[in-house]
Amino acid sequence: MPAVPSTTRILARLTATVWAVVCVTLLTLWALSRSHALAYGRASGTQSWHAAVREDTIWLSRVSEWSDAAAARDGARVAPGARPLISIRRFDVRVGLVTQARDFLIAHAAQLRGHNGPDDPEAAAEERAARDLTTRFHDDLRRSSIPPADPLVAYSTVDVRQTWGVTFEGAWVHAPPDYGPPVLLRAIGIPCWLVAVALGLWPSAAMARHFWRAHRARCRARRRRCPACGYDLRATADPDGPTLARCPECGVASAASTDTEPAEVVR
Repeated sequence: MPAVPSTTRILARLTATVWAVVCVTLLTLWALSRSHALAYGRASGTQSWHAAVREDTIWLSRVSEWSDAAAARDGARVAPGARPLISIRRFDVRVGLVTQARDFLIAHAAQLRGHNGPDDPEAAAEERAARDLTTRFHDDLRRSSIPPADPLVAYSTVDVRQTWGVTFEGAWVHAPPDYGPPVLLRAIGIPCWLVAVALGLWPSAAMARHFWRAHRARCRARRRRCPACGYDLRATADPDGPTLARCPECGVASAASTDTEPAEVVR
């Protein structure tokens, strides 16, 4: 009947499998972060949480003070990968001008449709111009980041701190998609290399422990001691005398023999 693996071995194998999957996932995201903005967002009430990987950094962010729950949902859908955090002078004025021009075009198009009918070509042209105005505005902002993404625009002074390579940011910002009233951003940026080093500590420690135990067992075997506890296995005081087949302290078989009884003496 085949031996059943112990619970400890099952847990060890499961842990190793999960660790391998996490490492492969991290390396894949790390490689893709240089050309893609990978992000995920979730909203709850007037707050949203974001996770993004871009430019070799994992960003974990919380954005609060959205105007309402709908704005938070839109922000979670569009803004999770928003980077970098930039500063633009008189950004409020620029957003206001773009919004004013877009609203004017949409209102004038509605007025034309009311006068000339729903199929008025001039109204359709003005609606396209309103959409193009917003698209060009966002495209101009996206040029400030590689890989392209809608950036966050600082409304106030940005509080930036770095500790052991980890970046902590806090600021009131204008966030996509509409760059409306400022919201409060709290973000943590963790370099991918730091996460890789942290994940590599466990297997490195396990390998070091394995090689150390093997080296210690060989050294003890040369000195005719128990490979597990170091107990002296010489049956007599003669250095060249017989050796006990099994350690009387812990019961582990000696290097001389693994098949004999504990009380048996082998050469």
